[in-house]
Amino acid sequence: MKAAWGELAESANPLATMVRTGDLVAGGSDTLPCEPLRGARYAVERRSREGQMLGTDKAIDARDAISLFTERAAATSNATNLGAVAAGRVADFALWGENPLQTPPERWLDIPVSLAANRRRGGLGE
Repeated sequence: MKAAWGELAESANPLATMVRTGDLVAGGSDTLPCEPLRGARYAVERRSREGQMLGTDKAIDARDAISLFTERAAATSNATNLGAVAAGRVADFALWGENPLQTPPERWLDIPVSLAANRRRGGLGE
């Protein structure tokens, strides 16, 4: 990214600014594999898959990073019944073997998924 974008790579995805100013921003699934914890980890560490650090001043904390793929993602689609576990909401969720908020981001990709529920498939998966 640095080779292609030069200095602009440092300011790509200025998540800290967007979150701080209240912009409606969410995590995406436009790269494969779609791994929400990988995307959240990037938002916290600002480290590319190749290990390059990109604009560390644009990083956000773990809670905000995970919310990019939950509450904030639901808000961007105006889906009032998604994004958090609560009565009356649709139950797309994953149960991780560890709490990512209590696990260092560099270990997030090693956290096992214990259970996943998807309303579209209508079932549970392990």
